[in-house]
Amino acid sequence: MGIKTRILFNILILVTLCGCETYKTFYKPTHTIADTHFATTQRLNLSNAHQDSIARLLPLHKNLKFLNLSGIAAPALGTILQNVSNPERLKVLILDSIGLETLPQEIQRFSNLKQLSLNNNPKLNFNAAFGIVKHLPLVFLNLQNNELRTVPESIQELTTLVDVNLTGNKFHADNSLQPLKMLPKIKSLWLTDNNLSVLPKSLYEITTLKALYVEHNRLTELPEALLNLKKLWILHAGHNNFKILPEVLSKMDILLLVHINNCTIAHIPDSFDSKTSKLAGIILDENKLPETTKARWRKAWSRFFILSI
Repeated sequence: MGIKTRILFNILILVTLCGCETYKTFYKPTHTIADTHFATTQRLNLSNAHQDSIARLLPLHKNLKFLNLSGIAAPALGTILQNVSNPERLKVLILDSIGLETLPQEIQRFSNLKQLSLNNNPKLNFNAAFGIVKHLPLVFLNLQNNELRTVPESIQELTTLVDVNLTGNKFHADNSLQPLKMLPKIKSLWLTDNNLSVLPKSLYEITTLKALYVEHNRLTELPEALLNLKKLWILHAGHNNFKILPEVLSKMDILLLVHINNCTIAHIPDSFDSKTSKLAGIILDENKLPETTKARWRKAWSRFFILSI
């Protein structure tokens, strides 16, 4: 392995680890309210649990870092949050599908909260909610499936945010993502499943992005404006309507890895020759490339760290 290849390998590993950091906390053993490991339990799933059991047993858990309250009745949420022992220990809070209209002030007890999920709470007053959590050190914010058409202005007060998930919303207008450019640390953005035929122009102003996820839309091309994202390392654009591998991807300064599987791509422009392109990996499975084309590009991309075509 040459020096350049080793460098690319190390960068890709770093990117992968950074991308996984947001979610890795979610994939460890999780206890329910019926378990009795009160002293050692760090991850507790109370989704749809009976409120009497929560009131009786939740205060006994003294070391919680992860708490899932999805499906809990919204009026009871404030009391539940107040009953969490040692709130400064909590890092991850999941409040999905609660029917929230307002966010309880009690959430401010979690002074070290890093990740907050508000998936499927379309009636929530997000501008007010962000005002309530603006002093918390949030790194990841999950806003999936909230029928949002524009990013709430007050999100720019959450200056510690690194990762924002906007999957399953309706961000069609050109200015719909405008407030995100005011987040100084944002690196990862999910626009998956927004029924987009073109990407909002305000996306290209979020110049700190390192990872962009636009899968499961209706995109047919990517514009030259994508070149404004000069720090972008990873692009996930699979399950769209591309017929040609977007040529702009061959021109990007430090783009390393592209997932663009399950489209209708039948042609790859010559500009993707490995001698000129900066890419180190590409996933092109389940497209419509002729076998002769696949053979040509397997040879041209033989140096790639990741290649699936």
